[in-house]
Amino acid sequence: MSIDVVVKKQKLNFDKENPRELFVAAADRNSIVDLDKLAYQVSLESGANKHQVKAMMSVMIDAMTHFLEGGHGVKINGFGSFLPAVKSVSSTNADDVGVKKVYVTFRPSKSLSEKVSAIHYTTVNPYVTSTTVDSGTSDSGTNEDDENLYG
Repeated sequence: MSIDVVVKKQKLNFDKENPRELFVAAADRNSIVDLDKLAYQVSLESGANKHQVKAMMSVMIDAMTHFLEGGHGVKINGFGSFLPAVKSVSSTNADDVGVKKVYVTFRPSKSLSEKVSAIHYTTVNPYVTSTTVDSGTSDSGTNEDDENLYG
């Protein structure tokens, strides 16, 4: 399997008098996998009952939420860390500093990052002949077309 990467033309208007157009690549994402689909896949690979897997995953999410609400990070070895964070309003006066929202950040583990970076992808580009690549290099071993696109 591979991820489709779509090349699109993007207009940058940083300079109103001389707008630039660049080509950018983005993952062409398929549907989002929900808890049911994920639990089903885990049950296929583990041999466990799908409903039990889903129940355990739901309990795990509740437990993670409990720790995150207490200000703790949650680390799942081989997967990554979930960390509580805040978006704030800054000020020169300490009394004016405030919190806009609380959210969760995710930092993938080194092993997950390595696995994801090794995923094959196929470039779907209406501007250049489509090419299949592995780990960031083209079949010819060069990225001359990419260099020409981005100047």
